[in-house]
Amino acid sequence: MDAALYRLEEPLLARALGEAQRRGVRVRLVLDRGKFFQTLVTRKLIQEHALSCRLISGRTGKDGKMHHKFALVDGRVVFTGSYNWTVESEVMNYDNLVVIRDPAVAEVYRREFDALWREAKEPD
Repeated sequence: MDAALYRLEEPLLARALGEAQRRGVRVRLVLDRGKFFQTLVTRKLIQEHALSCRLISGRTGKDGKMHHKFALVDGRVVFTGSYNWTVESEVMNYDNLVVIRDPAVAEVYRREFDALWREAKEPD
């Protein structure tokens, strides 16, 4: 499970990722650097569930955002859309989440995630 997320603040999703990781599923997260340091709950969830994450800013450096919201499951399924992994997205916002089951599309997302992962850095 690889995910590039602008925000991760939903405790149930963080717990599910942690449980998957404990079952032996490789979980890697790339998160927006600025939002990570602005949001205590994100840092607590990462630490509490021992999730492997790296941080990155946008294309123009620290003033830009890593604004992706996608996840790859088993290298074959993509979740993407406007949905942030937050409580607000669950109960307050109009957001969308699209599930794509197409190996060719998943490969495009895989390449993007791998490029982000290589460039991103572990939290300080």
